[in-house]
Amino acid sequence: MPSIGIPILLAAAALDPFDLIWKVGVITHKKIESQLVERIHSMGFLDMPTPMHFFNLRGSNAFLESQILVILGCPIPNLTEFQEECEAFLYDDPSPLKFIPNNKSASLKMRDEREYEVKTWGFWTPPVSDYYWQKCQAELYQAVHRIRPYLPKDYDRHIFLFTNMPVPGMLVNHVIIDTENNWLAAAVQVVQSRLVEADQVPASEVATAVERTTKSIANNGDEIAILAGAWYYSGTKGQ
Repeated sequence: MPSIGIPILLAAAALDPFDLIWKVGVITHKKIESQLVERIHSMGFLDMPTPMHFFNLRGSNAFLESQILVILGCPIPNLTEFQEECEAFLYDDPSPLKFIPNNKSASLKMRDEREYEVKTWGFWTPPVSDYYWQKCQAELYQAVHRIRPYLPKDYDRHIFLFTNMPVPGMLVNHVIIDTENNWLAAAVQVVQSRLVEADQVPASEVATAVERTTKSIANNGDEIAILAGAWYYSGTKGQ
């Protein structure tokens, strides 16, 4: 995940089109909730119930009257407690339980039906991995439902979820990448800016702009296209 300032700015920017009198609920990590709330307050949204943080959500109706819900971050359980739970629930598993966390690529389902690989931290050895993902994803479902989206209302409700945790059934609109010293981000910016002026951007032009070889651009073409919201012309992939 990029430095926390970037997601906070983007989460706040998502609220730009909305009326300042709307109630805004916030769910994030306890350590950063004050930063996010302060940023949203500075925009003029003053009707904000007390923010909530992950693993303290179940059953709460604090955001029942909120029209906007902002969820920022990936809920990671307390690792010591998680290990103890696994050992209790999976005590009869024939294989030794392995608690080795690391980063691994996971697929984000994009709203335009494409998929994007994102590095996600977690446990990757079954059955520990299955239990870990169930806890993380269940907490995101809990967060989404704090605004009670299934209850009939006479007004629209909007949920903005910013996380790098793939959740089944939740489609992704945009992927945020770390722009600091990142040539890929520079390539995306070139493609986006050129698409304003023309309907195509040659790989050679992008390579020159970001001081890379055409081959390196072509090899990362899928990733650049998805991040830039662009598509290849038929038969021209990598060119």
